[in-house]
Amino acid sequence: MATEKLTTKQIEHANTKGRLSDGGGLYLDVKASGAKAWVYVWRGKRWVTPDNASGRREMGLGKYGLDKSGLVSLKKARELAAECRALVGEGIDPKRHRDQSNYQAKQEAAKKLYTFGSIALEYIEANEPSWKNAAHRRQWRFSTLGENIKKGSPDYCRSIRSKPVDEITRDDVLAILKPIWTEKMETAERIQGRIETVLDYAAEKRLRDGLNPATMKGNLRGSLPHIPKSKRVKHHKALPFEQVPTLVITLTQSEALSATVLLFIILNANRSGEAINARWSEIDLDGAMWSIPADRMKGSRLHEIPLSGQSAALLRPLYELRQSEYVFAGQKPNRPISAMAVDKTLKRYGGEGQTLHGLRSTFRDWCGETTNFERETVELALSHRIGDAAEQAYRRGAALEKRRVLMQAWADYAFGVAGDKVVPMHG
Repeated sequence: MATEKLTTKQIEHANTKGRLSDGGGLYLDVKASGAKAWVYVWRGKRWVTPDNASGRREMGLGKYGLDKSGLVSLKKARELAAECRALVGEGIDPKRHRDQSNYQAKQEAAKKLYTFGSIALEYIEANEPSWKNAAHRRQWRFSTLGENIKKGSPDYCRSIRSKPVDEITRDDVLAILKPIWTEKMETAERIQGRIETVLDYAAEKRLRDGLNPATMKGNLRGSLPHIPKSKRVKHHKALPFEQVPTLVITLTQSEALSATVLLFIILNANRSGEAINARWSEIDLDGAMWSIPADRMKGSRLHEIPLSGQSAALLRPLYELRQSEYVFAGQKPNRPISAMAVDKTLKRYGGEGQTLHGLRSTFRDWCGETTNFERETVELALSHRIGDAAEQAYRRGAALEKRRVLMQAWADYAFGVAGDKVVPMHG
């Protein structure tokens, strides 16, 4: 098969409409306007169809031109034609091969637009409505995305946030986890789980292939030191219960709403988010009962808290002045006080390192070390599940009365008046 028949001079002087053969299936297509373009033509039984009995196929290789972007010279056209002949020899349709390659190239280019940060945000917005825990939502947005993160706070995923999800490697994940694995293992495990979840989500959207680089089993586990649970579980720092009466005196002398909220959390031994987001519709001041609906509870179960006399006394002035559905209304319209304000108050008066959740441990320590209340009564006061549904229903009435005695005894101790009272034995 003769090839390379044409010369640059012939091509430049070709002005008549038609096609000039360079051989080997390569043609120069000359238009009546004088425009010139390259065409590759091939045929074979493989490409015979009812609409194409001859099996003849062709594809454009680009406009003819010299040393200009987007134009194809004679030399380049011959290289492209040689590639096409090789594909035809293997039984591959060059045009379909090119279309598929172009599609894949576009797909790869599109993937570059999907960074870890953009996919994480998409995942959060798709799933956040089902997350009932406010702390969980904050951790996802701040620790994972770094949205409006407070200066000086750890931004764990910063190194991969702008990186395309299909380029994130095992080494990238290890670089995030190793510095915090030993000292902050609980946090490290959460971050690892979030990265794995986001990359799984990316794979579901076909934005990445292969093994998830954040998977622990058979992937990361061998590169991270094993730490026994007994040594790695770190509980929230708990304020010694002996210091509670002094803290309570300080809080009662403050006019700040955050001090009132903190005192309310101490008295009821509940999670901070449950108190901060309390609504008046949940409070029965006459019956001295606070009923937190299931959709606001960690365990998705209704939790009833008998209010001590001191707890009810805290709420009555707020009820008289209420202007919001929230018991502890914040400065923003129809929003509760911020958790940060309450946390700052605890650290200011209770000491650096104290946590709101640790106050529940303070309550539990007081119960276990200074009273003989039944363990079940204490666990129920902390909204922990005891027994199955039938047992819980059976216990409810009697348990509420026992808990009312418990919460009043705790409030009396906190306010410094428990010394003259007998702590109830066995609930």
